Amino acid sequence: MRQANPETGRCKSSLSANPGATDGNDFRPALSRRDPGHRQDWRLKPLAAAEKVITQQQPAQQSQVQQQNNADQGKKECKHKSLKPWLHPSDCRAAFVSHFGLLLSSPLTRRLPGDGRTLHLMPRNLIDSAGVRRLILNADDFGLTPGVNRSILELAQTGVLTSATLMATGEAFSQAVAESASAAELGVGCHVVLLDGQSAAPPEAIPTLASPQGQLRPTLGQFARDLYLGRIASEHIEAEAVAQIQRLHQAGVRVTHVDTHKHTHLFPAVLRPLLRAAMRCGIRAIRNPFEPSWAIAVTPGASTVRRVQIGILNRNHETFTRLVRQAGLATTDGAIGVLATGVLDAPILHRLLTAMPPGTWELVCHPGYEDTALASVRTRLRASRAIEHQALLITVPDFPGIERISFGHLTGARP
Repeated sequence: MRQANPETGRCKSSLSANPGATDGNDFRPALSRRDPGHRQDWRLKPLAAAEKVITQQQPAQQSQVQQQNNADQGKKECKHKSLKPWLHPSDCRAAFVSHFGLLLSSPLTRRLPGDGRTLHLMPRNLIDSAGVRRLILNADDFGLTPGVNRSILELAQTGVLTSATLMATGEAFSQAVAESASAAELGVGCHVVLLDGQSAAPPEAIPTLASPQGQLRPTLGQFARDLYLGRIASEHIEAEAVAQIQRLHQAGVRVTHVDTHKHTHLFPAVLRPLLRAAMRCGIRAIRNPFEPSWAIAVTPGASTVRRVQIGILNRNHETFTRLVRQAGLATTDGAIGVLATGVLDAPILHRLLTAMPPGTWELVCHPGYEDTALASVRTRLRASRAIEHQALLITVPDFPGIERISFGHLTGARP
């Protein structure tokens, strides 16, 4: 895990009225005003300013894109209007894939002078070579118990796990932060907890989300009911998410992305304030919690009730895609292993990886060791955690044809 820069690991006190707006120092994708909503040309507002700096400070050095442009002068102009403002005709060899974006054969990037950051002209998850299968292997509940921490770090040290999401209010949070230095390549995100736990923000600041003692609602059912009835204020969700992210920043964690405990950002009423919190805190990636139909089809063992629940919640997928694009955050094509939570073993994992098509996906898993600390925590996942640990250890290392990445690869900020 890479340590956070104290100058960048701070959350802003507020956002501008336009959540999709960017300033001169923000290199997230911004929507074009010509964008009809379902399709995005992924231009960056500060691109012109960046090009000016590059030209002034490094006049003798041409960027990769500029060199390609010079080599391809005179070729037929690209006819796709949304690409025409900035994409060179030579890149029209790429396939256009509906509203999900473009599939390019090589990344379009520019190296910025000064701090050496890479400016990505398109979201990294859309810059994939045809046929490449990329997978983020993310363990949830980092910081829950010492046994969960030990399992995650062992898997990270062997190269099986590439990412983990840390619980700011977990009982073993401090231990997770201290010991994560042993897994330098592990990307660490924030596992935002909005139910079944203790709040990070002062209870009086989030009265619709937590009790006066700081207790969050104990079950997903209660949380979803009150969210639907309008009993939970959006600004209180945002405040709690910011408080949890700040706790990671203060501990020196460089946060790669955000997701939520129990996947509560499946609900648009949670996703909107979560996106605002992520933008305030400089986080540029978020989990896509929606499981694709191909993964559901190859997952046996899950209850009918859980299948119905996931089927209903998946109706929010289009809203998720639209809101994340407007916010300019990177994400994956979907999450696998969600339906298999609690039943994920080596055969199921092998089926999921075998069926996985080209694209960028995230495997959601919950490995751990069952011990007395886990027995005292409110969770339905106990013996299954050790089974998942073994399944990952057996299946992942030698599985062919998959490139293992982290969320940092999507934003150009690798761990």
